[in-house]
Amino acid sequence: MFGGCLIKEIDASKGYLGDANVADWSVTVEKVKRNIRMLKLLFLATVNMETLNYLIIQLTCLRLNK
Repeated sequence: MFGGCLIKEIDASKGYLGDANVADWSVTVEKVKRNIRMLKLLFLATVNMETLNYLIIQLTCLRLNK
């Protein structure tokens, strides 16, 4: 999945929203959450190492709990 700036780290600014569909953001994130178990790779545009490590741990836990 190419997440781009859809998923950002905590305390990140919203950034440029000129080409975003802000009204559908929460619906899109819910779809991602429902399908997260099928996720093999996640590419984020901007993320710090703390957030990346957190995501790796969460995905590992989801896979172990299948």
